Amino acid sequence: FMIVQKINEVSIKNYNTAKMMSILNLDNDSLMNIFEYLSIYDLLEVEKVCELFKSTCEGVYASKKFHKVRIELRSLRTECFKDILKRIGNSLKKFEFSGGYIMDQAIKDVMIDGVTKLCPKLKHLSINYVTFTIESFHRLQDCFINLSCLDLSRCSLCESSLGNLELNGETLKSIKVLKLAGNTSMKGSLFKNMKHVEVLDVSYCYELSFFYFKDFLKNCIHLIELDVSASCQVIPEDEVFLEVLLQNQPKIEKLLMNNTGVSKNEEILSKFKHLKEASFEGRRFGT
Repeated sequence: FMIVQKINEVSIKNYNTAKMMSILNLDNDSLMNIFEYLSIYDLLEVEKVCELFKSTCEGVYASKKFHKVRIELRSLRTECFKDILKRIGNSLKKFEFSGGYIMDQAIKDVMIDGVTKLCPKLKHLSINYVTFTIESFHRLQDCFINLSCLDLSRCSLCESSLGNLELNGETLKSIKVLKLAGNTSMKGSLFKNMKHVEVLDVSYCYELSFFYFKDFLKNCIHLIELDVSASCQVIPEDEVFLEVLLQNQPKIEKLLMNNTGVSKNEEILSKFKHLKEASFEGRRFGT
């Protein structure tokens, strides 16, 4: 009975102490642990409360939680976009943005200015479903030099809209992964001089030119993975394409040619000594 009574006394004392505590009595580590559960939009509001909260929010912004961020236009609070990039840009390493073809130009400008001026450590940039003008794409190129992965899939990139702009192989030699899938009118002059790409995705690029693509294969130093699924224009004759690929990129390890109408040629494929995966499923796209 005495032991039970003592436990009750301690419990009541702790309960009364807890009732008098304020969140302001917590140490910085405890606040950090709480604030890490908040969304970026919540943090923008919380930092306005007091200097302590602002300081703690700054610690959260710099944490690994915001080394990578994905933003979709439908969930974006556009009035906060600039503030988000100002807060987390300095620690951001991976930025993914899924926009909409009919998005406001002002939002594009905020995004472009943000990733080029506020994200010095950015290594992975993925922007999808965004249409660029020549001027906006030229501005965006300022951040390409530090990237290891660039994904501009489904951005309506084409020669007529980008003029004579090309991705320079020497200047942008840090880019190892290049994804340009779904740019249905792109012929390929944009990336023909890229030399250091190891992974290339140009699937569903219906107008991709065999002649531009052949230049890329000749320039590229060491291609490991290639996806040309449904990009039928790049393959005038399947045997010719595979032979050109073998001649220029014999060390390729993964080859995806689905929906191109190309059948699996075991004789040629056996000559790719490093090939681990190859897929030729589906009939020629559009037929």
